[in-house]
Amino acid sequence: IGNIHELINNVDFDYISNSQPTNFHGDFILDNILYKDNRFLLIDWRENFGNTTEYGDLYYDLGKLRHNIYFNHENIENNLFSLKELTKNKIKLDLKCNYFLINQLDEYNKFIKENNYDLKKIKIINSLIWINMASLHEYPLSNFLFNFGKYNLYLNLFK
Repeated sequence: IGNIHELINNVDFDYISNSQPTNFHGDFILDNILYKDNRFLLIDWRENFGNTTEYGDLYYDLGKLRHNIYFNHENIENNLFSLKELTKNKIKLDLKCNYFLINQLDEYNKFIKENNYDLKKIKIINSLIWINMASLHEYPLSNFLFNFGKYNLYLNLFK
């Protein structure tokens, strides 16, 4: 799929960053969504987006949630991922996903479509989130996240 530099050079950053500023969470993952008294509550809000506290990027939040449906803290804590180097330039990735959560992707995609959001943009941002997260973790998780993000970025740019 090429190297990371080639892939990043094919990202249309004007396209993925072109959206209306809106309220934001900044760390919109499942662990930060509570359901109490028949309503949803969001906790652990990020204090700013870039250099502002007034607005952020809804697409980043949607990408972060989509990332967490696939790869959440349970996956990490239980080592439900693997990376095997087959050759110098070939690896095999595997990720065990929560069946219930994966089935929620239909509802997620329905929400995206009904609200006229751009799923391709969300998927590209989602891939970049995995790549960006890699440096925050230790090996082997760092290597898995980088390569999983890279592979998904390739799929979302060229497939």
